[in-house]
Order: sequence, then C-alpha cells, then structure tokens
Amino acid sequence: MEGDVDRADVVERLYGAVEALVLSSPAGLRCEYEYLPTDRSELPCVSMQVLDGDPIERRYLDGGTVWRLPVALVLRQAADDTAERLDAQEILRSLCAAVRSLADPSAGYSLDLGPGARLREIEAGTLPARVQAAPGTTDYRVTLVVKYKTQR
Repeated sequence: MEGDVDRADVVERLYGAVEALVLSSPAGLRCEYEYLPTDRSELPCVSMQVLDGDPIERRYLDGGTVWRLPVALVLRQAADDTAERLDAQEILRSLCAAVRSLADPSAGYSLDLGPGARLREIEAGTLPARVQAAPGTTDYRVTLVVKYKTQR
C-alpha cells in the first residue's frame, strides 16, 4: 500500500483509460490486461503489461512519495507484409502519444488515479519496436513510465 493508495487501484484506473483509447482507435483493436491472444481471429490486440522496476522515484520529508509505474503496450497483429508491419508501428506511436496526453492538462483530460494519488507525468520509455515474430503474427512493444504522487 502506497500511503493510502492501493497500487492495484492505480493500475486498474490506468488500464481503464488505456482500454478506452484502444477501443476508440480507428484501427479496430481489442484490448486486454497482461494477455495476448494466439488466435488470429482475435487480432489485432493491444495488451497493457506492468513491468518490473523500482517503484519509488522520490521521497519527500513531508511524507509524500513520487511513484513509478512502468508499463508496456504490446500490439499483436497478423502482420504478413511490410505495409502491415509499418502500420503496426504507427498504431503504437499514436497510442503512446494518446496515453501520454492523459497527463497533459492542456489536452483537456487528466487521468484520475483515485483518491490520494495525483498523476504527475507519463514518459515514453522506448520507441515502438518488433519484439517477437511467429508464423502469422508479430508483436510490437512500446514502454511508458507513469509517475504519480501520494501524500501521507
């Protein structure tokens, strides 16, 4: 438990926002939490996965803490040719920009992480890249770091 904030609640709220962005995408994507389907009929699909890493960025004398939540967005797609592979990278680039805008008040939306947690920023960790290929499917991944502050 982070102060009075449950990390699982923060993850759940973040996933809800990512899912809404994915489902509103014109690319006709599905969204899952830490699961990627293997059946081609269920593709394309984006999975949000929580990554390992030091959860604390900074502690303050007044009891506040800045937390880090590293996540990956993985797109599994039936990418059979070069155009589809390039499209997959563009889909992830656009999705990454949309997720990062959740922390930008000038974009008109601010992600609510729940009582006691205030979103500070969402940083891009890596650029979209192919991470795995199997017959008939290809996975692309981008990483992000969500930073939020709690107060004791």
